Amino acid sequence: MKKLKLKLGRLLEVENKGKHKAANSTYSLVYLEGLYKQRDGSPAPYLFTTSQLAEARDRAQKNKEDCGSLSRWWKFW
Repeated sequence: MKKLKLKLGRLLEVENKGKHKAANSTYSLVYLEGLYKQRDGSPAPYLFTTSQLAEARDRAQKNKEDCGSLSRWWKFW
């Protein structure tokens, strides 16, 4: 697998419009490129719940050897 530089991303909290009764009122939106892009090559939108993000964070903490390090540029922002 090709090694890419990791860059700091951003999640945006968005309202769940037209939600059903038991659904979350908000989601975290992120656009991803690379392996997860759309067929036309443009970044694809993904919506995550708070519990999905917490589960992913816990998995990353348990498997630190699988997490690359961020480029240092983000510390200057």
